[in-house]
Amino acid sequence: MAFVRKRRVRRAAVFLEAGNFFPDSRGEVLADYTYSTSRTHRDVQQVLNLEAVLRYVEGAGIEGSFVETGTYTGGASAYALRALRRLRRDKPPRPYWGFDSFEGMPAPSKNDGDHGSLWVLGKRMDDAETAVTGALTAHDVNRADYDECLSYLRQTGYSAENIHLVKGWFQDSLRPSKDKIGSIAVLRMDGDFYESTQVVLDELYDQVVPGGVVIVDDYGSFQGCRKAIEEFFVKRKIQPHLVYIDNNMRYFVKPADRDR
Repeated sequence: MAFVRKRRVRRAAVFLEAGNFFPDSRGEVLADYTYSTSRTHRDVQQVLNLEAVLRYVEGAGIEGSFVETGTYTGGASAYALRALRRLRRDKPPRPYWGFDSFEGMPAPSKNDGDHGSLWVLGKRMDDAETAVTGALTAHDVNRADYDECLSYLRQTGYSAENIHLVKGWFQDSLRPSKDKIGSIAVLRMDGDFYESTQVVLDELYDQVVPGGVVIVDDYGSFQGCRKAIEEFFVKRKIQPHLVYIDNNMRYFVKPADRDR
């Protein structure tokens, strides 16, 4: 694993230099990426999306929390916290909220298709029909340890009082936290499945400020996630431009009411 991380960091360094990305702070960006690779397998394009999004909201003066639903072991969140330390040196820390069951993935539903069923259950949907219920039943896939994740996030040096990591299924944990979260500048969704995506949008989208950013980690790779996003757009009568990051990820800027 150490070799794989080093190779990933070398590739990231080449990518940053070849594209002339962030020349003003390339060394710091690479250091933050290196830190995040100890807990995530994300390619540099995905992490640099976080860098670009955070620079955008800081430059535009968009205030509000950074929220990640689906922290897993904390790699993406750790990068965001280290980046925010750099980008907000002269400002109060931006509140961070992370949510995860820390019990692994729930059961897929029929909306998640064969890919979701194979990933969690090891069977196609027709062969695992009795288990494809969408129930909040823990599986070992993507299981993480809460205490280890929290410790890792605090080791970024970010203000501990502004790090809020909440354990529980999104269906149970989001609604009680909404008032505490307040307005949201960046909402990063990494729930993979249909219902995990749907509940985040239903509970938190209205708190994303106009001009804020919604990152959808699994749009290109999980049909349930994609279906939930597209249904939500139809329900809300919005047509935001989905920006391509890689085969998996997209993001969009929340439109103002007049821009719908």
